[in-house]
Amino acid sequence: MRDSLIAFSFVIAVITIMGVWQYRELRNNLLEETTNHALNEAIEKYTNLTNDIENTLQFLDAIANDSMLSPADMEPIIKATLKTNQKIYCLTIDKEGESMTGYRGESGYTFTKETRTVRLGEQPSQMNKNETWSSPYLSQRRNVPVISVSNEEYDRYSQVKLEVSLLDLHTFLKEISVSKHSEVLLFRPGNKTVFNPMIYSSNYKPKVALDESDIFQSYELSGSKTIVSAFDAMRKKGEKPSYPIIFQLDGQIHWMRARKIESRRDELFVGVIVPESDFIGVLKRKFGLFVLFLISALLLSAFLLFVVISKYGNQIKDLPQIHVDRKRAKVDLIKLIEKGESKHLEFKSTVRYHLKAERNDKVIEMAWLKGIAGFLNTEGGIMLLGITDDGDVHGIEMDNFDSEDKCRLHIKNLITRYIGVESLGYLNIQFVTVDSRQIVIIETEPASNPFYVQVNNEDQFYIRTGPASSKLSVSETVEYVKANFRN
Repeated sequence: MRDSLIAFSFVIAVITIMGVWQYRELRNNLLEETTNHALNEAIEKYTNLTNDIENTLQFLDAIANDSMLSPADMEPIIKATLKTNQKIYCLTIDKEGESMTGYRGESGYTFTKETRTVRLGEQPSQMNKNETWSSPYLSQRRNVPVISVSNEEYDRYSQVKLEVSLLDLHTFLKEISVSKHSEVLLFRPGNKTVFNPMIYSSNYKPKVALDESDIFQSYELSGSKTIVSAFDAMRKKGEKPSYPIIFQLDGQIHWMRARKIESRRDELFVGVIVPESDFIGVLKRKFGLFVLFLISALLLSAFLLFVVISKYGNQIKDLPQIHVDRKRAKVDLIKLIEKGESKHLEFKSTVRYHLKAERNDKVIEMAWLKGIAGFLNTEGGIMLLGITDDGDVHGIEMDNFDSEDKCRLHIKNLITRYIGVESLGYLNIQFVTVDSRQIVIIETEPASNPFYVQVNNEDQFYIRTGPASSKLSVSETVEYVKANFRN
């Protein structure tokens, strides 16, 4: 019963550990899948946006370069483009030094005609001749942070430049539905700066005029405890922004995942921060099903254990003991001695010393070797050397071995010589001291193939029959081996 309770307690412990582990796995997988999905959606939306604007650029470039229309004549086309593509903040067409610019304002569309001394591609902006999209800069038309795309080849007959407001882009990305309290941000991991749209709102009154260095500010000035905590965790752990950042804020676990906007050259990242609390309901539902499964498994295990104990309790109780617990070997040994000899337990007074003849005798050695062979060929068992037939602790001191190692070596040599070296794989030899007397314990597993004892140059086959080892005849051996061994 004690062993059954231990086994049942072990099952409960395993189920509890599995429950905790499964909860963490569910949490991590759910948060990772959610943030990855949000990032994929953000990158896809951004890519679709830039592709759409680049297609618009190619369309306008073809019209401006191939038609006889002047920039002023193209005002209706510019207005139609701004009206149909709400993500374009400002559009400029330059042709032979004359340009027409249109941009969206709070009260509608504004158009400006200019005569330029330099072409668009020669203006001191953040552009590079070999790049399509610019780094963020402040639009010359208004105090608005933008990124732009242009056909910057100097030998072109005409040039077109489209500007996209970072405010619109940030709002566009924030429309991604992650969770109730999640945050989407644009940032540069190299210098730990974050785009802060608040400073460009109509309610913000800066003390000094804003310049391009204000577009991305230190994360510590973002005004968001969540963003500050995320970047602090990233800095302390030395993590790359593309790796999951896990941090705690106000006792809650938060996840941050980020990904580089591939079409940008200046390492502009979009990030998503999600608090675990937003998914507690989903976690509880998923984990609840798992807990229900564990409870069902636990109840089923308890029921099966009860059935097994009720039906097979006596058989389980009578299962042979063929091992001695090393941690409590002395206690187990005393209990074995109290049980007396049986099919799975045999006592021998000494290893080699004949008590009556008062000398070492091969007969004594062959007696326990036959017992070992019987255990191997039947169901296994334990041979105790140093215990008399009556169960008295005699010890092996009269065998007069120089040391425990010498005794162990002698026993192994005898088994190897008379039974076979392969049999050692089924045996375990240990020494225990009881009442200042040394006892040898030989634990024997049942063998998968038959073993014989060589006696007077003859192979003899032994099995256990009750508390003794019985020799079988040749015909009995053939039948027994055929019935009990596969080979």
